[in-house]
Formats: sequence, C-alpha cells, structure tokens
Amino acid sequence: MKSPYLIVLFYLLFAVLGMKIKNYNSMQIKDLKITKCDKKDYPLTVNNVTVQFGSKPRVKVSGSLSTEVDLIGSIKASVIIKRNVWGLWIEVPCEDNMGSCTYDNLCDYGYPKNETCPPDFVKNNVPCRCPIKKGNYTILPTIGLPEQTSILSGTYKGSVEITQQGKFLACYNLYFVLYDESDLYSVIQV
Repeated sequence: MKSPYLIVLFYLLFAVLGMKIKNYNSMQIKDLKITKCDKKDYPLTVNNVTVQFGSKPRVKVSGSLSTEVDLIGSIKASVIIKRNVWGLWIEVPCEDNMGSCTYDNLCDYGYPKNETCPPDFVKNNVPCRCPIKKGNYTILPTIGLPEQTSILSGTYKGSVEITQQGKFLACYNLYFVLYDESDLYSVIQV
C-alpha cells in the first residue's frame, strides 16, 4: 500500500530514513529542528512538525503544510541524510527508496484514484493524492507512517530540496536525535 503524498513529504522532511530500530515502543526523538536553507520565502512551507514513536501506529507525524502553488505532478525531492559516527558525518546511502535519495515524483506515493482517502484526511480536507490545490493543510498525529525496519539510534542531519517541473518550491535543513530510551548508551552527542 502506498503512503499518502503529504505524509511522504513530511516523512522526507523528518528523514527517518535508512537505519534500524529494535523496539519502536522505546524509541524517542529529541532536538528536532527543521529550518529553511536560506531566508527566502518559499512557495511550499512546512511548520509545527512533530514526530512521535508509540505503539499503534508506531510512528506518528503531525504538522502543517502551506502551498502557494497547485501541486500537480513531477514534484521532485532530493534528500541528503547524514548520521554522526564517531564525530564524522557519514551520508546514509539510498537503499530501497530510503536514505539519501532522489524521488523524481512524490505524486507516485499518493493513494491511487480508485482508493478512498483515509477518514482523517477527509475529515480535515487534506488531499491524499495529486493534484493538491494551493492552500493550507494540517496533518494530525493520529495519522501514522508505515513501520520501518531499518532505523538506528543516533544523531542525524540533512537537507531536503523540493522542486516541481524544475521550479524551486522549498529547501529545508533538518537535525534530530533518535534514541532508544531503554539503552542509556545509544546516543553520543558531539
């Protein structure tokens, strides 16, 4: 089953990509910072992003997205994620569409036209497939991401650049720490 477009977009911005969690119930995120790459105004903005780990769904995402342009297709996301390993920032490779990857069209990750959007999307007027009309959208934390089997505790940073048909939409830098609260030694901050 494909992930809804907006969740995939948030998911990319959080970059919980390409690594290994043993127990989602004890995984936590801290120091999540998402900042613009520069001081320009972007046609696509993301605000108030939160990521929570829990039982069902295991990873919950919330936040708001505003777009000043219709998102109609060919929405490209270039993601670079790096993990701090003994003081060196090592790029997380792209494997199985996770990690430092380029996604040529995020619209490919929306719900197919023959499927109904999830009730939370319908209730909050959030589209689950392209085209997405310009406007403001809020993702509630009740909407979860599919469980990933490859996330490691650690300190991460990265960037996401989003374009549509070659036109710049947004660029964000991210920083966060994932840690397993049952393992006191899982995160070493530099």
